Order: sequence, then C-alpha cells, then structure tokens
Amino acid sequence: MYDNQRGSELPPPYTEDRYADRSAPNEQKSQERFSQPSAPEIATECLIYEPQQPNIVYACVPMRLGDNSTQLMCPNCRANVLTVVKRESGLLTWLLGASICFLGFGCGCCLIPFCINSCKDSEHYCPNCKFMIGKNKKL
Repeated sequence: MYDNQRGSELPPPYTEDRYADRSAPNEQKSQERFSQPSAPEIATECLIYEPQQPNIVYACVPMRLGDNSTQLMCPNCRANVLTVVKRESGLLTWLLGASICFLGFGCGCCLIPFCINSCKDSEHYCPNCKFMIGKNKKL
C-alpha cells in the first residue's frame, strides 16, 4: 500500500544544465585565492634497460642407459641424437668366463661370454661430437 502511494510521485530526472551555475560567488572567489599548492617538480633520470638474452639452464637428470641405442639430447652439443653404442668386456664377462673355466668346461667354452653382447659393458657416444654420454656397467 505504501508503494502504490509513492509510485506515482517519482522525482524528476537529473540533468546537469539544471544545477550548472548554482555555486555561490563567495565559493568561486575563495577557490581562486586558496588554490592547491602544486607538487614540487622532481628531476628524474630515465634509464633504458635492454634485457640480455635469457640464460638457459639445462637440468641434467640421470637416466639409465640400456644395452641398445637410445634417443636423447647430447649434453655436449645439445643435439637430439640416437646414441652409438660401443661394447667392451667388463667385470661380468671376465667372471663368467672364469667360472666356466673353473667348473671344468674345457674346449674353449670359457670364451662364450666374450661373444655375447648382453654380458659386456656398453658405452654410449654422441654421433655428432663423439662425446661419451654414459656407460652401462653390468657389475
């Protein structure tokens, strides 16, 4: 009921022309006499900062290199390569050959571990820069 009585009496819309020059003349004079002090000018020096190339940090994560070629990024030349594997007789090869010899298997059977690649240690090299990336030792 209260809303119905008030709904018919809406205030007039606000326009800027209606209230534009209604300030008192004393206020205008006081604004002219007491103007805000301006901030003191401070001499500034502009420095131009040209950023250099960003430093790229490579984090080396140890990885297990197997017996076969592995595709990875060479830590020396930063190229994505498939490693070259070089096999060498390691401790496991010699121990297997000696144990076969002591067990009494003659006729050159003790040389069999030297012919099997899975008994040998493998070294992984980069084909581009010939850097040794890692070794896979059996023992």
